[in-house]
Amino acid sequence: MTHWRKWPLLALACLTLAACGPRKPAIPATVASGDGRCQVTLPIGWMQARNLNDVAAIQAADKNNEVYLIVVRDFKSDLGRPFTIHEHAQLTLDRFLTAVADPRIAGPVEMQINGRRAIRHEMTGILKSENLKLTYLRTTVETDRAFYMVLAWTTADRFTRNRAVLEQATAGFAELP
Repeated sequence: MTHWRKWPLLALACLTLAACGPRKPAIPATVASGDGRCQVTLPIGWMQARNLNDVAAIQAADKNNEVYLIVVRDFKSDLGRPFTIHEHAQLTLDRFLTAVADPRIAGPVEMQINGRRAIRHEMTGILKSENLKLTYLRTTVETDRAFYMVLAWTTADRFTRNRAVLEQATAGFAELP
């Protein structure tokens, strides 16, 4: 074989090896809380994360696209008194706003997440600890035994292009029996 005919074979071999390299999972991943009481089915490319929040039952991210999600749970039996979903959403929203400067809030919008009643606020503000402008989809989900805050976010300048994947990640939340 002449020298010039070897190049196409070499190029084909390189492309084949590159195609076999590491990739993001082609199927959605499901991440469960440590106690197995809730889970999130994540969009393709997302993975379980760590160090996003100290009290989160679930933490996930697609760091390449700068999208993140945590799930924080409040068992109703631990709250000291009965709360409506609106009261709980407002209580946790007020707490959350102490960490954000110049907040802009849209909502609440009532919805369903996997057959459960939910309330969503869309918020943009500067996270004080990082001096970073973020936009959040903050969804409170009520179940028989708990309220869950599903918080999905990205940088404010990426929100428009990441909104659909943040909504998909939030919609993947479920409490387990």
